[in-house]
Amino acid sequence: MKGFLLLLLSFTFSLCLPGQEINRRSTGGTSRGMTHHATSRTQNPEWKASIPSQPLRAMAEWEEVEYLVLTWTQHLPTLTRIIKHAQRHMKVLIICKDSAEVCQYLGQCNIPIENVHFLEAAFNSIWVRDYGGYSVYADEVGERRLADWMYNRPRPLDDRIPRAISQFLHIPLYEMSSAPWNLVHTGGNFLTDGMGTGFSSELVLQENMDHETLPKSVAEIELAVQKFMGIHRYITMPILPYDGIHHIDMHMKLLDEETILLGAYPKGISNGPQIEANLQYMVQHHLSPYGRPYKVIRIPMPPDNGYYPPAVSASYRTYTNAVILNQLVLVPLFEEKYDTTALRIYREAMPGYEIVGIDCKEVIESGGALHCITNTIGVADPLRITHKVLSAQTNDQNAYEIQAQIQHQSGIRKAYLYYTSGLDMEFKRVPMERQKGSPHLWTGNIPAQVAPNQIYYYISAEAQNGKRMQRPVAGEKGAWKFEILSNDSHLKEQNFHPLRVERVEEQEGEFLTCLEIHNPVTERGTIHILNAWGRKVKSLYRGRIPRGTHRFYLNQDDFDEGVYTLVIDKPSKRIMQELTIR
Repeated sequence: MKGFLLLLLSFTFSLCLPGQEINRRSTGGTSRGMTHHATSRTQNPEWKASIPSQPLRAMAEWEEVEYLVLTWTQHLPTLTRIIKHAQRHMKVLIICKDSAEVCQYLGQCNIPIENVHFLEAAFNSIWVRDYGGYSVYADEVGERRLADWMYNRPRPLDDRIPRAISQFLHIPLYEMSSAPWNLVHTGGNFLTDGMGTGFSSELVLQENMDHETLPKSVAEIELAVQKFMGIHRYITMPILPYDGIHHIDMHMKLLDEETILLGAYPKGISNGPQIEANLQYMVQHHLSPYGRPYKVIRIPMPPDNGYYPPAVSASYRTYTNAVILNQLVLVPLFEEKYDTTALRIYREAMPGYEIVGIDCKEVIESGGALHCITNTIGVADPLRITHKVLSAQTNDQNAYEIQAQIQHQSGIRKAYLYYTSGLDMEFKRVPMERQKGSPHLWTGNIPAQVAPNQIYYYISAEAQNGKRMQRPVAGEKGAWKFEILSNDSHLKEQNFHPLRVERVEEQEGEFLTCLEIHNPVTERGTIHILNAWGRKVKSLYRGRIPRGTHRFYLNQDDFDEGVYTLVIDKPSKRIMQELTIR
């Protein structure tokens, strides 16, 4: 057939019959119920495990994707919407039993298939994120491989899908199925920053340490993910009591190396207390790969008809179960009055990306959403740019050095730094230079700027083979930003007392936050609130600020939970203070 590929495999009859739905929560047993399945897999001569002989690196979700993978079974309208949007940004690989039927269905929906490929194979369920394998690279940006664990569900056909994908796309496969590397795991319970840090719930510990025939210690589990995925720091957190499957993608998402999108609940409700406890643990014990505290963005989790789990009628609705596909982000939708807030948070957090909502009211009842029913395969030749984003500067005399690790298997031919002091202004280009003695380190300088100011910038690179890439991936539309402050742009006791921020439980039916500011001299100025990305979200005051102590109130209903910056602009100085709204 023109426009797509077919692979006809010999297979036993699929356990997933039309009309038969496998709930993501149903296991067919606990980890002990995995015994027969895991043992039969390792003893079956069809499965010959390959063991890595060189260092590997698991890709981050925001890295470049070649294939979106999904399994054509239940929830076809949802899958169709995903295909419609995804194929504009990458290839789509559909695992199915009959490609002709899929083509007919997509044709009736007016969905083109020029960028769609088909893999005919047997499967058990729709949850390809959990069983589809994970993209890893040899020596960071070298040969692309797939790493695969033993699926933590007794679904043997699903567990063989990575081998079918490997054969179809000619991608070498590493399998964690033979001692001492045998690991029971699931893709929905694994997140990584692409820099050697992995995140999971303690489900991965429970299922392996308590396994009847394949028990492993924590050290052995960590060694397995290090060997097969390059994970040198594995952060595991207590499971949530009410999500049913205990997969981390149901309440947390990494947006970049230092930013975590975290599900938020009304105080004391559902999984909220455990999420907050997990967050406090992580903040106290772990920093980003750049040695800084993680930036945490809260996204309110929506109720199901007014109820949250563990209410019997409430599904575990989640906005963190989104999927990043190059410059496209697909976000699950459930109810408009909550969806609009979620979409706004994604657009603010990921400027320059195309943010598209997909109705997930039906699929969530089976225990998952968009991240769960899709998987991704990275490109064969990644051009990787990693960079520690510049923080606020008080220097307005010297240039601002920008450093980035830039890698491609063919080598890097050239790299440029683009910057501007306003998104409505043209970006200026500065060449970057490779540093001697450090083959992947490139530096460039933004000239000194007059304070106070704000600078937007991004990095672009070209490999020796001609491939080009930029970071952020959206380029100038998603440019990073840092402030240039006056030398005295911080709170001083003789000028301003530190802001005393307190929560007033209720005033006239509204939840308010009181900001108490002491001004030593009468002076004109403005007071406003910036979000985590430096965008003004609220103006509190403009005009004459009298000498003395004054109170300003915020209606908490106007803000999502998170970290903001209170800015006081006066002719003599700019004063900034972090403000946390909970």
